[in-house]
Amino acid sequence: MNKAPLVSIIMASYNNGQYLNAAIESALSQSYDNLEIIIVDDGSTDGSIATLHSLEHHPRIRIDYNRQNRGVGFTKRKCVENATGEICAILDSDDALTEKAIESFVRVYNENPDAVMVVGGFEYYDERMEEPIRRKWFRFDIEEKSILEHGYAFGWDTFRKDAYEQAGGYDAGQTAEDQDLYFKMEEIGRVIFIEEYLYKYRQHDRGISKINNRLDVRYDHLRAVESAQERRRRNGDDRVMTEPELSKEWEDYYLRCCMYAFERRAYADSYRRLWKSFRVRPYGKLFLKLNLLVHPVKFWRRQTS
Repeated sequence: MNKAPLVSIIMASYNNGQYLNAAIESALSQSYDNLEIIIVDDGSTDGSIATLHSLEHHPRIRIDYNRQNRGVGFTKRKCVENATGEICAILDSDDALTEKAIESFVRVYNENPDAVMVVGGFEYYDERMEEPIRRKWFRFDIEEKSILEHGYAFGWDTFRKDAYEQAGGYDAGQTAEDQDLYFKMEEIGRVIFIEEYLYKYRQHDRGISKINNRLDVRYDHLRAVESAQERRRRNGDDRVMTEPELSKEWEDYYLRCCMYAFERRAYADSYRRLWKSFRVRPYGKLFLKLNLLVHPVKFWRRQTS
């Protein structure tokens, strides 16, 4: 690899108009010079389009638009298809990078030519992005346990584009597209997690991390796990979750859905999710399940008495 490779900063944009300029400015202010910024807007209906139109002639920015909202997996996949760099680095349109972020990651790739993906930590900020609230990175020994066996990973994602293409890239229909890609990249090469906090994650009410979105993402995550399990078994790769471990994950998902449906007074849906938790793991968390079975009835009687 070239010691100063072209890096493509990938940005899927959707209705983050008030944060978009800050995200782009953090990319343009990098200490590393050999980079391009690839933006695809996913049918925004706020001020994002006007901001992007004003940047269309910028020499380091390339912008594309989806004709309708297609979702994060589709849009990130389109971003990477439009990229020409050897390395791609993900930047969400409401977040930001520290000044030396790209420089630091290029150094890791140069020092580890066998790495197909390098994932860093990030700092949580409030909506104003003034002071970090906390730091987080994925503390994980790849030699002892695979990402799939662990069940998940997280961080600021960068990857070699040729390895990404070999792995099959983002699933266009996924909302847990990052987890799906971790599993795929691990199957073809070395994934490195580093304790460097170079990414600023903005927390706000419009983020994908609200509870209903989290449940959708969790469902897609478990589907990605199942796909990876099947793929690895076909290829003779024994780095998989055990069936009891996977059953526990599905049980936890259905119970969370059950409780969320009950909070919304969607009692039929709550019982349906509870029944599914019994089916995947009949005797797991039995005390909790029995309480969830009885409590909605008492609650309903109080409301109608």
